[in-house]
Amino acid sequence: MNRPSNIYAVKKMARRKDPYTSQAAAHKAVGSVSSQHSQILDLMQDRKPRSTEEIEITLGYDIHRRISELHENQMIQQHSETRNANGYKAMRYEITTKGIHQNG
Repeated sequence: MNRPSNIYAVKKMARRKDPYTSQAAAHKAVGSVSSQHSQILDLMQDRKPRSTEEIEITLGYDIHRRISELHENQMIQQHSETRNANGYKAMRYEITTKGIHQNG
C-alpha cells in the first residue's frame, strides 16, 4: 500500500526534542494508525457508503479519529446523512478513487 509519509505522522505525534522513548512510541503508534487506515479502506472497497458507527461495529474499535484523517487526506468523502442508534444525525462516507488506489 502506498501510504502518506509516516515521517510526517511521526512528527505530528512527537517533537524532535522529545526523548527517545517518545520518538519510539510515536513510530509504534504510526504503524497502528496505518494499519487501522488500511482496515477501514479494505472494508470500504465494496463502495457501500457507511457511517462511522457501522464501521466501528464491523471492526470492533473506535475509529472517529481515523475517519477524520482519511477524510482530510481525501481517501474517503461524505456521501449522505443518516441517523445513528441514538437517533442523532450521522454522516455516511464512501471511499474515493484516491482511497482505492492508495489501498490497492
